[in-house]
Amino acid sequence: AKSLSSRDDSSLNRIWELCGFKSRIDFENNFKRIHGVSFKEYLKTYKKLFTGIFQQFLSFIEKEHRHISNIRSTSW
Repeated sequence: AKSLSSRDDSSLNRIWELCGFKSRIDFENNFKRIHGVSFKEYLKTYKKLFTGIFQQFLSFIEKEHRHISNIRSTSW
């Protein structure tokens, strides 16, 4: 979600409240225990991963579009 980007400090500073934790420290400790990294580091990693996958998907769509356009232009 856009509101949870690593650049949106207001949302990041309140995420522990939104998740029902009594304090930010409790949230961070729990998150690190489960995921092995801080919430901010997790977002950075997820953003890099998602960006890479999204770029591959766009490349695939562009290739398919060119392929379909070629088929249409030769079959008519």
